[in-house]
Amino acid sequence: MNRFAKSFVITGLMLLATALTGCIKYKQVTTVMPDGSGKIELSFALSEQMIAMSKEQGQDPFEEMS
Repeated sequence: MNRFAKSFVITGLMLLATALTGCIKYKQVTTVMPDGSGKIELSFALSEQMIAMSKEQGQDPFEEMS
């Protein structure tokens, strides 16, 4: 598995786990164009408490996204 796929899977699992705890808002919009191509838009928001907790543990929740 390449680095991008691994990061995508890890990020997805983190989002799922966080979404189940109620600390995250997640929205996915999938658009299929008439020519068969598509576009996926993902947006999510973390609560301030979740970000503070991650930083206290020495982790940056947005480190891999930059």
